[in-house]
Amino acid sequence: MARKLSAEDWEKIKFFSSQNSVTPTATVLSIFALCIERWSVNKKFSLNLTTLIRNNKYTGIYNTIGDFTSVDVLEIDLSEKIIFADFVKNVNKQIFEDLDHSSYSGIEVIRDLRKRRKNPMLLFPIIFTSSIGLIKNDGMVGKVNNNGISQTPQAFLDCQVMDNEEGLFINWDIRNGIFEEGVIQDIFCTFLTYLKKISESVEFWNQQANVELPEKQMDQRKNVNSTFKEIKMDTLQNLFLKSALEMPKKTAVVDECGEHTYEELLWTAYGIADELQKCSCKAGDYVGIKLNKSFFQIASVLGTLLIGAAFVPIDNDQPEIRADKILEIAKIKCLIGEKEETHKYREKYKWIDKDSVILKKSYDEIVNDNFDDVAYVIFTSGSTGEPKGVVIEQQAVVNTIIDINERFQVKDKDSILALSQLHFDLSVYDIFGMLATGGTIVIPEKVRYKDPSYWLMLVEKWNITVWNSVPAFMEMFVDYLERFYKGEKLSINKILLSGDWIPVKLPEKICRFLKDVRIYSLGGATEASIWSIYHECKMGESYNSTFFNIIEKDTKMKNNSGLWEFVNSTKEKRFEAYAKAIEKKTCINVSAELLEATFEIYQHGFKGANVELPFYSGDICYLSACEEQKYFFADKNQNLEMWNDICLGEFEVINVPGNHVTCIHSEENATLLAQIIIERNIRG
Repeated sequence: MARKLSAEDWEKIKFFSSQNSVTPTATVLSIFALCIERWSVNKKFSLNLTTLIRNNKYTGIYNTIGDFTSVDVLEIDLSEKIIFADFVKNVNKQIFEDLDHSSYSGIEVIRDLRKRRKNPMLLFPIIFTSSIGLIKNDGMVGKVNNNGISQTPQAFLDCQVMDNEEGLFINWDIRNGIFEEGVIQDIFCTFLTYLKKISESVEFWNQQANVELPEKQMDQRKNVNSTFKEIKMDTLQNLFLKSALEMPKKTAVVDECGEHTYEELLWTAYGIADELQKCSCKAGDYVGIKLNKSFFQIASVLGTLLIGAAFVPIDNDQPEIRADKILEIAKIKCLIGEKEETHKYREKYKWIDKDSVILKKSYDEIVNDNFDDVAYVIFTSGSTGEPKGVVIEQQAVVNTIIDINERFQVKDKDSILALSQLHFDLSVYDIFGMLATGGTIVIPEKVRYKDPSYWLMLVEKWNITVWNSVPAFMEMFVDYLERFYKGEKLSINKILLSGDWIPVKLPEKICRFLKDVRIYSLGGATEASIWSIYHECKMGESYNSTFFNIIEKDTKMKNNSGLWEFVNSTKEKRFEAYAKAIEKKTCINVSAELLEATFEIYQHGFKGANVELPFYSGDICYLSACEEQKYFFADKNQNLEMWNDICLGEFEVINVPGNHVTCIHSEENATLLAQIIIERNIRG
């Protein structure tokens, strides 16, 4: 690719460069570096700068004809905000400092870095070659045109610039097969646009060093984010109440104790709500639910919501030290647990279990208009291993439930196999996705809930139509079907997979056993209310009133074609009040400790009632040319950080025959040690 900048524009660039005491080469190089940074995953990187070095220690060197090209590995640092003029000065200074050490060439630098990092494939494949100021017109014969090529080994992109009285000539050589279609064209056009800008006004020199995305990419994002839809204000408990009043005799839940109707579920929820009130629980409080999956667990969730409180799932299988930490952070007002629970929790918290609940056929103090209040708090491990509370408001999760049900045509005839535990947010859809439409929730027995043969029996017995799980569970199910199932195609017609990679061949395997099934890959952070994005074979789309940007932490938009941090934002009026409360470090219904443990919020500069408040998920994604959002995985800067997601106490609860695990906790030095001993039978 080649273009020419007019002589008039080039003279202006040289004038502004002189005014700022930098060379024209440093100015053009700085614009090139900004363009590379915009399409790069790094803010600190190096460019290969070609130099012409004639070592004057050799006699007659200036009378010798030959190739004296060398390279300088030039450091570019855009990790901090900086004015463009200052950035050019830094680049200019760095160039001359590097040239002062030209005896240690860039080739030697790369060679030594490969040795030090033990990486023979280490490359610096982006090259900048400047001949600015070297060509004198009175000595030139012929004409400069747009034809030219360089073939440098290990180069992906070589930006070449030279000037004469006609202006600045720009030529880019690109290695085929490296960049996606359209990427280099976008970078090249941006480069030309900003060369023009720095020639037009001194104002650009005094602005932050930054280049904007091409207009067509911004238009593409606007099109992708055209998902706004007026959604009726509602609450989770109200979605259930409507179904319970319309179809009271229909089966709502099936568990190991049998079938339970909507009417029975409503009366049990009323009884739990009444008990919570007796324990002085009120709207805005947090109620811990430390129950195994069952009809009573779902009734407890509903009873909590009916009084305007928020439920906090506590996993019965997690280490006690972690459960205690969650209860402490969440400031639990009341705990609903199994009647076999230890006295420790009964003595410390206001306690409710199944035996203390009396069914009630009416309840006069239902709270069902608390649209902006917290519905639930789910604790994840977080990046440090400490429990991190994710606060989800009513309207946010209702938005997801309604949109999924409408989009995937979930009706009252549907039934779901509820495989996810309550502390995993897929369970929220299992419960309310069905209860909102009058569907049926089928809960496996605890001792067999990971048994695919048992799943098959439940699918056939209850005509399960909706499957919602991590891909691993579906993979287990399909593997079992491949080996043992010889019957007719099964009743499942909607499969929702999320939380992990989906094996490429899994959808094809699924279709062998399921007739007219639709398979969806869903994604989104827990903070964004279960899911925010989905993909069916055709196209990946955002949900209604959910918006996505690929962004950096300094809020600059990133280009579509790289791998970048993933941000989703929900545009709702309630976020404005929530954001203001966060600024004051107080929040109605949310304690300061819980607020700090939730997630980092940045107001993104949006003002007014229809505020867009983003959540930084830190995940990896890109937006493809066909406007499909490719959502990948959480970025881990160091592999060791992944271990921080595991509480070492979890090792202690793993029951592996022959393995003994002991965790030693030292409070003084916060040292965690684990010893694993594997017993082996040795035959002599």
